[in-house]
Amino acid sequence: MVLEHVGINPTRIGVINILSLMGTQIEMLNEREVGGEPVADIRVRYAPLKGIHIPEDQVPLAIDEFPALLLLLPAQKVKQFLVVRKNYGLRKATAFRQWLMV
Repeated sequence: MVLEHVGINPTRIGVINILSLMGTQIEMLNEREVGGEPVADIRVRYAPLKGIHIPEDQVPLAIDEFPALLLLLPAQKVKQFLVVRKNYGLRKATAFRQWLMV
């Protein structure tokens, strides 16, 4: 599957990095800048996902996508995902969301 014209700002692509670490085959195509922001077409190919401990530096880059990642895991039969041990200096609502997902 190819997703076209996806924002790939380095401060917003944590979910792509995490899915890659979990084993997803992700390829960036046609990288370009539109309106001053980096975009690309992203090719995603199926691969069985493996559980990981998310690197701490990726948490702030993917915090808004954690609910979607958590919905994906049971369908992929992933047994282990992450342990969030820090607040990461994010606002209280975000920290509360993290707590709910653990």
